[in-house]
Order: sequence, then structure tokens, then C-alpha cells
Amino acid sequence: MSIDIPWFISFEESIIDIYINKSVDKVILTYSNFFKCHFKQISLLLESNSRLIKYVNINLSHQRQIDRLQLQLLQVDKKYVNQIHIDNCNINSLIFIRVDPNISFMFNNINIKDDNKKEQLSLRECTFNKRFILINSIFNTSFELNNVSFNDDTSFKNLQVEKLDLNTVFFNSDKSVEFSEFIITNNNIVNRSTHRKIKHFLKKESNKIEANRFHSYEMMARKKELSQEPLSKNNIMDKIVFFSNEQVSAHGLNWSLPLFWIFL
Repeated sequence: MSIDIPWFISFEESIIDIYINKSVDKVILTYSNFFKCHFKQISLLLESNSRLIKYVNINLSHQRQIDRLQLQLLQVDKKYVNQIHIDNCNINSLIFIRVDPNISFMFNNINIKDDNKKEQLSLRECTFNKRFILINSIFNTSFELNNVSFNDDTSFKNLQVEKLDLNTVFFNSDKSVEFSEFIITNNNIVNRSTHRKIKHFLKKESNKIEANRFHSYEMMARKKELSQEPLSKNNIMDKIVFFSNEQVSAHGLNWSLPLFWIFL
């Protein structure tokens, strides 16, 4: 069995619900068959003993909305070029769990309006051996990354999320990893090592201005750690340095403060 709609069949401004919980030969969903549709879900939820899906090609553009895009235990035949490419569309829930590493992902202009609507964005126990691109998008939620490896080119350019934790995330340093214009709306609850990793990749791209911004966030996270430690001879100098740095330049985030102290 395959999901492959002939070219002469099209759905316009329709409500579509796709739920697959067993293996099929092919899954092909493209913009040539769907126009401004509302997908209640696109869910491929397979079991661990399911056989391979030979070919996956999901290429959708300018759809009205996708309520849920969920992939679980999806395995594909690596002899084919498997890809999921979605742009200019709202996606309320994007969840990948143990997805085959040989799929290329590209998401562009997802949820471009910051409308305070809660979404879900989660990648769990995934390895990506092909490119993974999620750019020019807004998710009013945490970016949940749990035991994830990005082994090819990766980009989160101009992505906005509430928070994220990169402690269990691996990036291949020999590939391009882009965090330019990356926005975290709740920086105060993001750990120091996450800011440091983002700073590292921005420096690698010679993006000094944004690298300095994440260096400042890293310092603010360190100050928060220090504030939770009791004063001792081991940390008194660190506390003094961090207090001074905050007063002088707000850890590099406020360029007017140094001018104030110069002319004071």
C-alpha cells in the first residue's frame, strides 16, 4: 500500500487527516495535490518491528495550517532521497521520536506571526545524518531536544523559541551549524552551557556581534549560579568581578553604561 496521490487529483481549502500506524511502501504528499488545506494531523507512528518505508517525500507549501506533524520510529530505505520540506505554514505541534537518520528536513517560515499561541516543538532520541534546517520561524514554546545528534549541516537561523537546553545535543563541528539571529525569549532560565555552545558556533561563523551577545547571556547565567552559592573565600572574587561587570556594562548588553562611567 502507498500514499501517492495522482497528479490530476487535488484538494483545495480542505480538511485533511493523515494517520499511519503501519508500514506502507511510499508516502508522498506534495503541494501539487494540496492547496491552502488544513491538516488536522500528519502522523506516521510506527512500531519497532515495522518494516521500512521505501520512500518518504513530504513537500508542502502555503498550507493553511498543520495541527500536528508527528513522526515516531519512522524507518526509510536509504537508497532513495527521502525528504520533508515544509514552508510558509503554521504548525502547532512538531514532534519527532526516533526518526530514521537518512531523511533531510527543511522548515522555513513556520508560525511567522508571534501570536502568543502555544505550540509544541520536540525532537527526542533522534540522529540526523542529513541536513536539518529550521529557519525564519517562531515557536512560543520550549525547544525540547533530548539525546539528539545533528551530523550534517544544521541551521536555526532566525528561529525564536522560549527556551532550550543543549546539554544532550551533539553537533558535528566539521559541518555548518548556524545560530545567527537566534532568539530565546526566556534567557534567564537557560543554562550556561547552552549559551556557551551557541556562542561557540557563532564565533566559528565569524559572527562576533551575536557571539558577544551570547557571551553576555553566559555571564548572566554564571552570575545567577554564583548568587545561589553562599559567600566563601573560593567565590568572593568571582562575585566581585561579576557584580562589577554588571554595573559597568550589564555583561556587555548595554553599551551606554561604559559611556556613563567614563563621563561620570
